This record gives sequence, structure tokens and C-alpha cells, in this order.
Amino acid sequence: MTSFSSQRIDCGVCGHSQILSVLASTNRSGSPDLDLRPPSMERETLHAQVQSCTACGYCAPSIGQRPHASAGATMKRAAYRAMLLGNGLPSTASHMACWGMLEEAADQPLRAGWAALKAAWACDDASKQGAAKQFRELAADRFDRAISARQMPFEERGMSHALMADLWRRAGRFDMAVSLASAGLVLKAMGGVNRTVEDMLRYQVQLAWQKDTACHTVGQAERAAPDWPEREAAAAAERQRCDEAQRAARALERERLSPRALVRSLASLTTMFTGPEETGAMDAGSRAEKIRPWLERLPLPPSMAAIMEANVRAYGWPVVPTLGAFGLATLGRLDADEQASFGVSERMWNEMCEGHAPLLDYLHWCLRDATALTWHYSPPQREGIGAKPPAYPAVGATK
Repeated sequence: MTSFSSQRIDCGVCGHSQILSVLASTNRSGSPDLDLRPPSMERETLHAQVQSCTACGYCAPSIGQRPHASAGATMKRAAYRAMLLGNGLPSTASHMACWGMLEEAADQPLRAGWAALKAAWACDDASKQGAAKQFRELAADRFDRAISARQMPFEERGMSHALMADLWRRAGRFDMAVSLASAGLVLKAMGGVNRTVEDMLRYQVQLAWQKDTACHTVGQAERAAPDWPEREAAAAAERQRCDEAQRAARALERERLSPRALVRSLASLTTMFTGPEETGAMDAGSRAEKIRPWLERLPLPPSMAAIMEANVRAYGWPVVPTLGAFGLATLGRLDADEQASFGVSERMWNEMCEGHAPLLDYLHWCLRDATALTWHYSPPQREGIGAKPPAYPAVGATK
């Protein structure tokens, strides 16, 4: 989602204070153009990528920053003032062009090139094809000077060639587009370019031979590759493999924290807490502290562990009968064959719950909708067996 915020900004040239709309966040969905213009929704934020002072006309991505020392003289030039007025161009294009003039005067051809390209994008949006062509030629010239000064538009091997080829092709200079794209493809033999860049370069050659000046996307270049069907099939197979692996991982995690896993774990621990119940005075809070280490050792989802500890704290449930009743109530959610395999543990849990039928009934009712793989704790909403949680007094041994 794209969002904007209003900010008060003091101009870095004249100091004039003004409230401007500033891009706060955005995202993108889809394939970028061959000149790397972002897809929607970031595509629609172009107007927010340049600011213009309403007092002095200083243009920059952020006019709150002080410009290069050459900015004052450049802003006084007739060409700058004329461009600032627009001369029929979209305001975003004219402001980008003014920013580019300032960067060029500051001997920053790379940033000046991006300013010219973004001015071309603004003209594309306004169907100003003649102006867009001129700005692309200007961008290509500035990028060329930047590359000569070892200021590469992209670090990715061959990507700068792909960008330059697209600029010249969109401007109708098909010979230059073929030359640059071919030079980029030579890099493949010298050490390689990644597959997407290679697709873009080959597609530029194809489009240039067709004398195509239209906008095309990186996705179109990939789909035009000779081995695209095989690549797409391989990608689909990999996606299926990843989906299956994720499903298997989710199934393992669900099993790890399932009621069935709780029964197994509780059965293995039962002999460790079948001794005498609490001795001496013990309030509900102390009982909750006593049961917590046991709950932490059991494979329980955090929510279920919190529910059980909260019950002990709220109603003073004694620890050993609570664990026994929890085991029996959970065991009841398994099928008959599985229940039969825990006969010894079931007898021990029944002994632990002797004299605590209300507690066992209550947990049986709360877990009535759970399954062997899925927890579902639902306190009763009606009168009857298990309808109310049993409360225990804050005294000593209760068994």
C-alpha cells in the first residue's frame, strides 16, 4: 500500500518554509519495464520523488538538503527558469529536468541521468512522446558520461548495457540499441551475466530489429527466451516442491504440539509426579508456580499452557490431580486403538484424580471439540455436568 504524509520543510537554498506531501511507504506488484521503471503501485509515486520550492524554484528529491555550491548560478540561468515554468510539460517532468540540470552542474552525471529518465517517464504518462524521446536521449548521454567516469547505473554485470539499449531503442536509435545490447551479451562469454539480464539484452536486439519503440517489461523479455517453457516448468516444479515441503513442515509442527503428542509426553512423565500432593499451606498462586515447570516440559501450544496455568491460578486446582485430569480428558480425544495403548497411564491418571471428579468432568467438557491433532478448548456455556470450574480452598494437601 502507498501512503503519504505532510511535512514542513525549509528550503535548503532560500530557507522558505512550506508543507509538502512526502512519500511514507509503497510497494510494488508485477514486472518492471525494461528501463527498470517500477510496476504498480510504486509506479504511481513518481510525482513524490521530486520536490520544488514554491519560493525560489529549487528542485531536488529533498529540497531540505543544501545543494552543491553551483546550484545558485544554475538556478539563475534562463534555461532553468524556462524549464521550471514547464513549457507545456507535466510539472513532474519539468521539476525532474530542473533537478537534472543542478546535478549536471555539480558534475554528477549519474544522478543527472536518472533525473532525465524520470522526466521521460512523466512525459510517457502524459502522452508527450516527443518530449519523452528527448529526455531519453539526454538520459543516455548522461549515463554514457557517468559510465566513462566509472559511475555505473547498476552494479549487476550487463544491466547498464540493458538500460542504455532500452533508452536508445525507445528513442528510435535502433543501431545504438543493437550495439549496446550486443556488447552486453559479449560479457556472457567473458564471465557471464545472470539469466534475466541476458533475456533483457536478447529481447532488446529482437525489438530493435523489429523497429519497436514501445514500452516492454522484464517479464516479457523472460517469456520471449527460447527456453522459457522449460524454465517455467522447472519453476513450477520447484514451487510445488516448496509447497509440499511447507505442508509437511506444518503437519510435523501440528503433530508435535497435538493432543496426541501431549498424551505421549504426559505418559512418559507420569511416574515423576505421582508422589504426595502439596503439603503445608499453598494458595492458588503457589500452585500455579508449581505446575508451570511441568507445563513447560509438555508439547503444548503456548495458548493451551497459558489456559491451564490460568485455571490453576484462578481456581486453586491442585497440581497432581490437574495433570491427571488433563491427561484423561486429552486421552478421550484419541481413537479407541490409540487409547488402548495407554492403558497403564490411564490407570495412573485415574488414581491421581481420585476424589476430583468435578475437575475431571470440567476438563472433559472443555476439550470436547478437540481431536487427536487439533486443540480446541471451549469452556461450557450451559448448566450441567462440567458446567462450572471447581474451586479449591487455599489449604494444604488436597487429594
